[in-house]
Amino acid sequence: MPRAAISSAPISISHSVLDVRSLAAELARRYTFDGPPVCQLFYRGMNDIYIVHDDARRYALRAWRASWRSVNDVTYELEFLDFLQSRGIPVAGGTKATDGSPFFLADVPEGPRPVGLFQWAEGKKFGAAPDAGVARNMGAMFARIHIAGADFRPSVARTANPSTAFLANLVYLKELLFDRPDDLKLYTHVAEALTRAVKGVETSLPRGPNHGDFHFNNVHVKPGGDFTLLDFDNAGDDCFIQDLACYTWANNYGGHDPIYAEAFMAGYEQVRPLCALEKASFDLFLLAKEFRLLVGFTKHMNCIGHAPLRFRDLDWFAASISSRAQGLGLL
Repeated sequence: MPRAAISSAPISISHSVLDVRSLAAELARRYTFDGPPVCQLFYRGMNDIYIVHDDARRYALRAWRASWRSVNDVTYELEFLDFLQSRGIPVAGGTKATDGSPFFLADVPEGPRPVGLFQWAEGKKFGAAPDAGVARNMGAMFARIHIAGADFRPSVARTANPSTAFLANLVYLKELLFDRPDDLKLYTHVAEALTRAVKGVETSLPRGPNHGDFHFNNVHVKPGGDFTLLDFDNAGDDCFIQDLACYTWANNYGGHDPIYAEAFMAGYEQVRPLCALEKASFDLFLLAKEFRLLVGFTKHMNCIGHAPLRFRDLDWFAASISSRAQGLGLL
């Protein structure tokens, strides 16, 4: 029998890979370097990260996903980093192009992707060699960020981690849990109860510009203990307790000794003591972080794959979220 003809089909692109040579040429056109810049793809995830170097120094380049962050989101983040650096906060800030622009747009099949060049953060991730003293200093620095944020005047508004997202994103869990109806029933109930609980307190909690997703991999520590805070990709106006719960939850999720989360919180409260409502709401925001992480993975699964769930499986999430919700009286 004659072999059937091989046909083609038009398939759209959801997440492209920027070619490093083309990217390097564009960077050379827009930025000032000591010698020709060289790009290497370092990591693909919610965003793509590249290492860029010339003859003198290294940089980190981020290519935001087209469906992940808007131009306003990126503008807010980079303005916040500029502000924090002006206040002496050790962050890896953006590097402006020769014309003063903070980022540019890559014209790719799925739509414009913001691309920005960042200062390189020396040192190793805190999670590789955690230290209680450094954790305490990081906590104190976050209190300084929260206090300083009262003077931040961004050109665009941005809210991080809105409580409306718990219910709005349930549709993505339905796609993942097609064969786990009991899990879906659990998460539907938790999303409804969590939304009511968070809405009931969030307007009364201290708030302002937050990091939005701080954990032990978003800080680099140099020998001697100096550190640089990274990845303000989720920065925005939020309850301060959200930042603190995020760090504590991630510390435990990553299997680190609770002493590092305790030291972080102690350092924070030395500078900015928590109010009674923040202390009473802490466990609620731990649950909010965990639920938001699971839904966030699911929402973007078809761009980043199932890989983020490799640390904990669906059984773990169902048991943990159920236990936390029961402890709060939400089940």
